[in-house]
Amino acid sequence: GPLVVKLPRAPGAREQRWAHLLCGPVDLSETNLPGTTAPAGLESRVVTLEQELQTLREQLQRVYTELGLSQA
Repeated sequence: GPLVVKLPRAPGAREQRWAHLLCGPVDLSETNLPGTTAPAGLESRVVTLEQELQTLREQLQRVYTELGLSQA
């Protein structure tokens, strides 16, 4: 039988990934494939990043204002 199996392509990945079958079938729930993790974790990371981005934008605007510059 086959010795390897082609894994689903990860979003944004250029290369195809493979896993060996020497120790038995591959359990995709144990792989670190994007899309196999809980979407809630990703959503919470996006929310955190959006909040951090907003804070950085506000800080940058204050710096521009203090220096008397207009933001381009």
